[in-house]
Amino acid sequence: MWLVPALRFPGFTDEWKKCKFGDIATGFDYGMNAAAKPYDGQNKYIRITDIDEASSTYNNEDVVSPDGTLSENYVVNERDILLARTGASTGKSYLYRKSDGKLYYAGFLIRANVAEHNPYFVFSQLHTHRYWRWVSIMSARSGQPGINSQEYASFPIFTTTLIEENKISTLLSLIDERIATQNKIIEKYESLIQAIIYKAKIDGISKGTWRRIDLCKVLQERNEKNVNGRTICSVSVSQGVVNQIEYLGRSFAAKQTSHYNVVKYGDIVYTKSPTGDFPYGIIKRSNIRDDVAVSPLYGVYIPVNDSIGVILHFYFMRPSNAFNYLHPLIQKGAKNTINITNGRFLENSIPLPISENDTNTIAGTLKSIQEKIEIEKSLLQSYTKEKEYLLRQMFI
Repeated sequence: MWLVPALRFPGFTDEWKKCKFGDIATGFDYGMNAAAKPYDGQNKYIRITDIDEASSTYNNEDVVSPDGTLSENYVVNERDILLARTGASTGKSYLYRKSDGKLYYAGFLIRANVAEHNPYFVFSQLHTHRYWRWVSIMSARSGQPGINSQEYASFPIFTTTLIEENKISTLLSLIDERIATQNKIIEKYESLIQAIIYKAKIDGISKGTWRRIDLCKVLQERNEKNVNGRTICSVSVSQGVVNQIEYLGRSFAAKQTSHYNVVKYGDIVYTKSPTGDFPYGIIKRSNIRDDVAVSPLYGVYIPVNDSIGVILHFYFMRPSNAFNYLHPLIQKGAKNTINITNGRFLENSIPLPISENDTNTIAGTLKSIQEKIEIEKSLLQSYTKEKEYLLRQMFI
């Protein structure tokens, strides 16, 4: 079989070579077994959770340092690739960037150094469908998902001339940079929404144009259960699925849904009972035009009007806001009980605009920004699909 990718830059015709990861990389060393401590200003500690799922870059939002005696043997250097070796994140990878600073890597990571080939070219092959199929097969051989250093060293890698590797790496890295920029654009717009709602609330309270209003005056429980025999999609709220119309086809099936709560467009939905990784406090507003249904683990409420619904959604959108509001309710319950009943959810009050004009103005501004965010997310999705296409076509 002639080993060449489907898509190449003009002028390259040589056959690619197949080898093992261990043939072109050295090390495959395990990281340090140290606890994390607050960042000391110099030494950073990268763990599996510090590798961003979407971009495979170092996430510096919560920088920590390794505790105990430090050894230079565990410092990540240029041309180093880190690989997650255990758990659900097995297969996740990271390529060191000098801008990430001095990094020590943790014990559940394996380090490999690519010396003679373009490290980004090799790193890119760790994001192909071929690689993830290999990870799925290899990690399933034991009860606990995991891949050791010898197994990683056996992964088949394809190489070509350094000139071609550099060209491919340059193209893909430019797309990565654009994706990173697009993510920052979205983050800025989301921060703008939070700043607007926060400033409007603070200014409104100080000027007397906002006051605390009982939730029961702006929300009412939707007491509508799904009817037996009715075709309706059941969805999850915890991961925001209720906000995404494209997820309607991904139903979370239940054999008996007559006790499920119906959700209509604009409804406020929140988690009132423990649900896996999201114990409580996740609050969403349905943007799905069709009726959907959620299990009794969620409370469903109808806002008094669309503008109030928009403001309530953004007021609750950040988990910190939701937790700040719901925490007192939880404390009123029995010890170790975190179920929030529908009645208790409505028993408190929150700051809201008094004037209907103010409400409509703020809601209109927030909706406009949210619509812009959706456009930017669509653009991000296009860049991501382009990257996936190139990974399929430019590698074997």
